[in-house]
Amino acid sequence: MLLKFALLVLWIETAIPWTRTGVAAATLCFIDAVAICGLSYVEHERTIYPPVLLNAYLFCSLLFDIARTRTLWLVGEPVSIAGVFTAGVVIKTLVMVMEAWHKTSSFRAAYLGSLSPEDICGFYEKSLLTWLIQLLKSGYRKVLLVEDLYILPEDMSAIDLYKRVKDAWNKGAEPPPAP
Repeated sequence: MLLKFALLVLWIETAIPWTRTGVAAATLCFIDAVAICGLSYVEHERTIYPPVLLNAYLFCSLLFDIARTRTLWLVGEPVSIAGVFTAGVVIKTLVMVMEAWHKTSSFRAAYLGSLSPEDICGFYEKSLLTWLIQLLKSGYRKVLLVEDLYILPEDMSAIDLYKRVKDAWNKGAEPPPAP
């Protein structure tokens, strides 16, 4: 966040006429950094799951920031602006990696036993299905038993699904109200 503020100050101080949008872009980047810090704090305090939306945003914005960094260095912007922007991209990369990391180290051991790896894996692990690798390795070495499988979430249990289907069926079987 401090790097984004420093970048905003640098854009304001170096009033190059052909970069009028630079100040607006730097202002939006600063607001973006403040929002990311707030969202990250709320995500880590309120949920056990890694923040999917924040990780997707950081990944997409990082791709554009890398292209913009290259442009800043090639166009010949003041070295101070290009350097601070590059440092911001490096910090954003580290934040993206830290946000994608699962939060199992902050869980109590008793709570971890009731969660499957799918519940606690990060955005990239979930996207690439890497949480299944351990189960696939185990299935390759031996015949899988029910005990080897991961715990299902409570709302996916057969009893809960049966009750929901039965209620929906009964609701649909009721005759329509008389006019």
